[in-house]
Amino acid sequence: MRKNKFKSFASRLNKDGDHPEKISFESPEEQAEYDKLDFLWNRCLPEETGEPDIWAKVQAKINADNTPVRLALKSNKTARLFSILKYSAVAASVALLIGAGCFLLLNDEERHDLNKIAQSLQTEIPQDIKEVTLVVSDQKKIELDNNAQIVYSATGQVQVNSNKLVEDDIKEEYNQIIVPKGKRSQIVLADNSKIWINSGSKVIYPRAFEGKYREIYVEGEVYLNVTHDTSKPFIVNTSGFEVRVLGTSFNISAYKNQEKAAVVLVEGSVNVKDQQNHHIK
Repeated sequence: MRKNKFKSFASRLNKDGDHPEKISFESPEEQAEYDKLDFLWNRCLPEETGEPDIWAKVQAKINADNTPVRLALKSNKTARLFSILKYSAVAASVALLIGAGCFLLLNDEERHDLNKIAQSLQTEIPQDIKEVTLVVSDQKKIELDNNAQIVYSATGQVQVNSNKLVEDDIKEEYNQIIVPKGKRSQIVLADNSKIWINSGSKVIYPRAFEGKYREIYVEGEVYLNVTHDTSKPFIVNTSGFEVRVLGTSFNISAYKNQEKAAVVLVEGSVNVKDQQNHHIK
Protein backbone atom coordinates (compact mmCIF):
# COMPACT_ATOMS: atom_id res chain seq x y z
CA MET A 1 0.00 0.00 0.00
CA ARG A 2 1.22 3.51 -0.78
CA LYS A 3 2.48 5.47 2.23
CA ASN A 4 -0.03 8.33 1.91
CA LYS A 5 -2.99 5.93 1.64
CA PHE A 6 -1.74 3.91 4.62
CA LYS A 7 -1.41 7.07 6.73
CA SER A 8 -4.87 8.19 5.62
CA PHE A 9 -6.43 4.93 6.79
CA ALA A 10 -4.59 5.15 10.12
CA SER A 11 -5.71 8.73 10.61
CA ARG A 12 -9.37 7.89 9.92
CA LEU A 13 -9.28 4.95 12.32
CA ASN A 14 -7.75 7.16 14.99
CA LYS A 15 -10.50 9.78 14.56
CA ASP A 16 -13.73 7.84 14.32
CA GLY A 17 -13.13 4.16 13.61
CA ASP A 18 -14.36 4.27 10.01
CA HIS A 19 -15.86 1.05 8.71
CA PRO A 20 -14.68 -0.46 5.40
CA GLU A 21 -18.16 0.24 4.02
CA LYS A 22 -17.45 3.98 4.31
CA ILE A 23 -14.17 3.82 2.42
CA SER A 24 -13.60 3.28 -1.28
CA PHE A 25 -10.76 0.91 -2.15
CA GLU A 26 -8.78 0.84 -5.38
CA SER A 27 -8.22 -2.93 -5.23
CA PRO A 28 -8.93 -6.05 -3.11
CA GLU A 29 -5.31 -5.91 -1.95
CA GLU A 30 -5.85 -2.39 -0.60
CA GLN A 31 -8.95 -3.50 1.30
CA ALA A 32 -6.96 -6.43 2.76
CA GLU A 33 -4.33 -3.96 3.99
CA TYR A 34 -7.06 -1.83 5.58
CA ASP A 35 -8.59 -4.89 7.28
CA LYS A 36 -5.19 -5.76 8.75
CA LEU A 37 -4.63 -2.20 9.98
CA ASP A 38 -8.11 -2.06 11.50
CA PHE A 39 -7.58 -5.43 13.22
CA LEU A 40 -4.24 -4.42 14.74
CA TRP A 41 -5.55 -0.99 15.67
CA ASN A 42 -8.40 -2.46 17.74
CA ARG A 43 -6.30 -5.21 19.36
CA CYS A 44 -2.90 -3.68 19.95
CA LEU A 45 -3.14 0.07 20.52
CA PRO A 46 -4.40 2.14 23.47
CA GLU A 47 -7.80 3.74 23.03
CA GLU A 48 -6.26 7.19 22.47
CA THR A 49 -2.93 6.77 20.72
CA GLY A 50 -2.54 10.30 19.39
CA GLU A 51 -0.14 8.99 16.75
CA PRO A 52 -2.05 8.33 13.50
CA ASP A 53 1.15 7.58 11.59
CA ILE A 54 2.43 4.83 13.88
CA TRP A 55 1.32 2.10 11.48
CA ALA A 56 3.06 3.90 8.64
CA LYS A 57 6.25 3.33 10.63
CA VAL A 58 5.34 -0.33 11.08
CA GLN A 59 4.56 -0.81 7.40
CA ALA A 60 7.75 0.95 6.34
CA LYS A 61 9.84 -1.15 8.72
CA ILE A 62 8.34 -4.42 7.51
CA ASN A 63 9.33 -3.44 3.96
CA ALA A 64 12.79 -2.20 4.95
CA ASP A 65 15.77 -3.68 6.77
CA ASN A 66 16.39 -5.53 10.03
CA THR A 67 17.19 -2.50 12.19
CA PRO A 68 14.99 -2.37 15.31
CA VAL A 69 12.53 0.50 15.64
CA ARG A 70 10.89 1.63 18.87
CA LEU A 71 7.16 2.27 19.01
CA ALA A 72 4.78 3.46 21.74
CA LEU A 73 2.20 0.72 22.31
CA LYS A 74 -0.31 -0.44 24.86
CA SER A 75 0.22 0.32 28.57
CA ASN A 76 3.01 2.78 27.76
CA LYS A 77 5.40 -0.09 27.11
CA THR A 78 8.05 0.06 24.43
CA ALA A 79 8.36 -2.38 21.59
CA ARG A 80 10.97 -3.55 19.13
CA LEU A 81 10.01 -4.39 15.59
CA PHE A 82 12.21 -6.72 13.57
CA SER A 83 11.87 -7.43 9.88
CA ILE A 84 12.75 -11.06 9.21
CA LEU A 85 13.18 -12.69 5.80
CA LYS A 86 11.54 -16.09 5.66
CA TYR A 87 13.75 -19.17 5.43
CA SER A 88 10.91 -21.26 4.04
CA ALA A 89 10.15 -21.46 0.33
CA VAL A 90 6.49 -20.93 1.20
CA ALA A 91 5.89 -17.21 1.73
CA ALA A 92 4.33 -16.09 5.03
CA SER A 93 4.60 -13.31 7.56
CA VAL A 94 4.37 -12.94 11.32
CA ALA A 95 3.63 -10.04 13.62
CA LEU A 96 3.82 -10.99 17.28
CA LEU A 97 2.64 -8.66 20.01
CA ILE A 98 4.03 -10.33 23.10
CA GLY A 99 2.86 -9.83 26.67
CA ALA A 100 4.52 -11.32 29.74
CA GLY A 101 5.15 -14.99 29.05
CA CYS A 102 7.67 -17.79 28.99
CA PHE A 103 9.02 -19.35 25.80
CA LEU A 104 11.00 -22.56 25.69
CA LEU A 105 12.63 -25.10 23.46
CA LEU A 106 10.95 -28.48 23.38
CA ASN A 107 11.77 -31.81 21.89
CA ASP A 108 9.44 -32.96 19.13
CA GLU A 109 8.43 -36.32 20.54
CA GLU A 110 4.72 -37.13 20.77
CA ARG A 111 3.74 -34.20 18.55
CA HIS A 112 1.16 -34.17 15.80
CA ASP A 113 2.31 -32.84 12.42
CA LEU A 114 -0.10 -29.92 12.11
CA ASN A 115 1.23 -28.95 8.68
CA LYS A 116 0.35 -32.39 7.30
CA ILE A 117 -3.01 -32.27 9.01
CA ALA A 118 -3.63 -28.84 7.49
CA GLN A 119 -2.70 -30.14 4.04
CA SER A 120 -5.12 -33.04 4.41
CA LEU A 121 -7.86 -30.57 5.36
CA GLN A 122 -7.29 -28.28 2.35
CA THR A 123 -5.11 -25.39 3.49
CA GLU A 124 -6.37 -22.99 0.80
CA ILE A 125 -9.34 -20.87 1.84
CA PRO A 126 -12.09 -21.65 -0.70
CA GLN A 127 -13.01 -18.63 -2.85
CA ASP A 128 -16.71 -19.48 -2.74
CA ILE A 129 -16.97 -19.15 1.05
CA LYS A 130 -18.68 -15.85 1.86
CA GLU A 131 -19.55 -16.38 5.53
CA VAL A 132 -17.58 -17.45 8.59
CA THR A 133 -17.59 -21.26 8.39
CA LEU A 134 -16.98 -23.84 11.12
CA VAL A 135 -15.90 -27.24 9.76
CA VAL A 136 -16.62 -30.07 12.21
CA SER A 137 -17.14 -33.85 12.06
CA ASP A 138 -16.89 -35.50 8.64
CA GLN A 139 -16.12 -32.13 7.03
CA LYS A 140 -19.59 -30.85 7.93
CA LYS A 141 -19.70 -27.07 7.30
CA ILE A 142 -21.70 -24.71 9.49
CA GLU A 143 -22.10 -21.08 8.39
CA LEU A 144 -21.92 -18.57 11.23
CA ASP A 145 -22.67 -14.90 11.74
CA ASN A 146 -19.84 -12.39 11.55
CA ASN A 147 -18.06 -12.11 14.94
CA ALA A 148 -19.75 -15.32 16.14
CA GLN A 149 -18.33 -16.59 19.44
CA ILE A 150 -17.28 -20.24 19.44
CA VAL A 151 -16.53 -21.82 22.83
CA TYR A 152 -15.10 -25.29 23.52
CA SER A 153 -15.29 -27.01 26.90
CA ALA A 154 -12.38 -28.94 28.40
CA THR A 155 -14.00 -32.14 27.11
CA GLY A 156 -14.36 -30.84 23.55
CA GLN A 157 -18.03 -29.88 23.55
CA VAL A 158 -18.64 -26.81 21.39
CA GLN A 159 -21.12 -23.96 21.67
CA VAL A 160 -21.76 -21.26 19.07
CA ASN A 161 -23.27 -18.10 20.56
CA SER A 162 -24.31 -20.22 23.59
CA ASN A 163 -25.99 -22.87 21.38
CA LYS A 164 -24.52 -26.34 21.87
CA LEU A 165 -23.51 -28.37 18.81
CA VAL A 166 -23.71 -32.16 18.91
CA GLU A 167 -20.55 -33.94 17.72
CA ASP A 168 -19.07 -37.42 17.94
CA ASP A 169 -17.13 -38.15 21.14
CA ILE A 170 -13.67 -37.96 19.55
CA LYS A 171 -11.60 -35.45 21.52
CA GLU A 172 -8.59 -35.41 19.21
CA GLU A 173 -10.69 -34.64 16.17
CA TYR A 174 -9.63 -31.42 14.45
CA ASN A 175 -12.06 -28.60 13.71
CA GLN A 176 -11.49 -25.64 11.41
CA ILE A 177 -12.71 -22.07 11.45
CA ILE A 178 -12.58 -20.32 8.06
CA VAL A 179 -13.02 -16.55 8.01
CA PRO A 180 -13.40 -15.01 4.53
CA LYS A 181 -12.42 -11.47 3.58
CA GLY A 182 -14.45 -8.79 5.31
CA LYS A 183 -15.42 -11.07 8.25
CA ARG A 184 -14.07 -11.82 11.73
CA SER A 185 -14.64 -14.42 14.43
CA GLN A 186 -13.64 -15.49 17.94
CA ILE A 187 -12.83 -18.86 19.51
CA VAL A 188 -12.34 -20.00 23.09
CA LEU A 189 -10.32 -23.22 22.93
CA ALA A 190 -10.65 -26.19 25.27
CA ASP A 191 -7.89 -24.83 27.55
CA ASN A 192 -9.68 -21.44 27.73
CA SER A 193 -7.13 -19.79 25.42
CA LYS A 194 -8.82 -17.12 23.31
CA ILE A 195 -8.33 -16.40 19.60
CA TRP A 196 -9.59 -13.40 17.63
CA ILE A 197 -9.46 -14.22 13.90
CA ASN A 198 -9.05 -11.57 11.22
CA SER A 199 -10.47 -11.65 7.69
CA GLY A 200 -9.00 -14.00 5.09
CA SER A 201 -7.77 -16.38 7.80
CA LYS A 202 -8.12 -19.98 8.92
CA VAL A 203 -7.35 -21.84 12.15
CA ILE A 204 -7.16 -25.63 12.58
CA TYR A 205 -7.27 -26.95 16.15
CA PRO A 206 -8.27 -30.03 18.20
CA ARG A 207 -11.58 -30.04 20.02
CA ALA A 208 -9.66 -30.90 23.20
CA PHE A 209 -5.94 -30.86 23.97
CA GLU A 210 -4.67 -34.37 24.68
CA GLY A 211 -1.03 -35.29 25.34
CA LYS A 212 1.90 -33.04 26.24
CA TYR A 213 1.30 -30.13 23.88
CA ARG A 214 -1.39 -27.68 22.83
CA GLU A 215 -1.00 -27.19 19.08
CA ILE A 216 -2.93 -25.25 16.46
CA TYR A 217 -2.35 -24.28 12.82
CA VAL A 218 -2.83 -20.72 11.57
CA GLU A 219 -3.13 -19.34 8.05
CA GLY A 220 -3.74 -15.61 7.97
CA GLU A 221 -3.90 -13.33 11.01
CA VAL A 222 -5.03 -13.97 14.57
CA TYR A 223 -4.61 -12.45 18.02
CA LEU A 224 -4.19 -14.98 20.84
CA ASN A 225 -4.44 -14.83 24.61
CA VAL A 226 -2.94 -18.15 25.68
CA THR A 227 -3.85 -19.70 29.03
CA HIS A 228 -0.71 -20.30 31.12
CA ASP A 229 0.11 -23.99 31.62
CA THR A 230 3.72 -24.95 32.42
CA SER A 231 2.97 -28.64 31.92
CA LYS A 232 1.57 -28.25 28.40
CA PRO A 233 3.29 -25.67 26.14
CA PHE A 234 1.24 -23.98 23.42
CA ILE A 235 2.55 -24.22 19.83
CA VAL A 236 1.29 -22.17 16.88
CA ASN A 237 2.18 -23.76 13.53
CA THR A 238 2.13 -21.97 10.16
CA SER A 239 3.30 -23.01 6.69
CA GLY A 240 6.74 -21.50 7.32
CA PHE A 241 7.45 -21.27 11.06
CA GLU A 242 6.23 -22.13 14.54
CA VAL A 243 5.95 -20.18 17.79
CA ARG A 244 6.13 -21.90 21.18
CA VAL A 245 4.83 -20.41 24.43
CA LEU A 246 3.52 -21.37 27.86
CA GLY A 247 1.08 -18.51 28.22
CA THR A 248 1.02 -15.01 26.78
CA SER A 249 -0.82 -12.65 24.42
CA PHE A 250 0.36 -12.07 20.87
CA ASN A 251 -0.66 -11.28 17.33
CA ILE A 252 0.43 -13.57 14.52
CA SER A 253 0.09 -12.90 10.81
CA ALA A 254 0.87 -15.72 8.38
CA TYR A 255 -0.68 -14.91 5.02
CA LYS A 256 0.70 -17.09 2.25
CA ASN A 257 1.22 -14.22 -0.20
CA GLN A 258 3.76 -12.36 1.95
CA GLU A 259 7.54 -12.87 1.86
CA LYS A 260 8.71 -11.28 5.11
CA ALA A 261 8.03 -11.78 8.79
CA ALA A 262 7.96 -9.09 11.49
CA VAL A 263 8.04 -9.51 15.27
CA VAL A 264 6.83 -6.77 17.62
CA LEU A 265 8.18 -7.57 21.10
CA VAL A 266 6.60 -5.82 24.08
CA GLU A 267 7.87 -7.91 26.99
CA GLY A 268 9.58 -11.26 27.55
CA SER A 269 11.25 -13.32 24.83
CA VAL A 270 10.23 -15.04 21.60
CA ASN A 271 11.12 -18.47 20.28
CA VAL A 272 10.34 -18.80 16.56
CA LYS A 273 11.60 -21.65 14.37
CA ASP A 274 11.36 -22.13 10.62
CA GLN A 275 10.71 -25.41 8.83
CA GLN A 276 14.42 -26.27 8.82
CA ASN A 277 14.51 -25.93 12.65
CA HIS A 278 16.51 -22.68 12.41
CA HIS A 279 15.82 -20.32 15.28
CA ILE A 280 14.75 -16.86 14.13
CA LYS A 281 16.06 -14.21 16.53
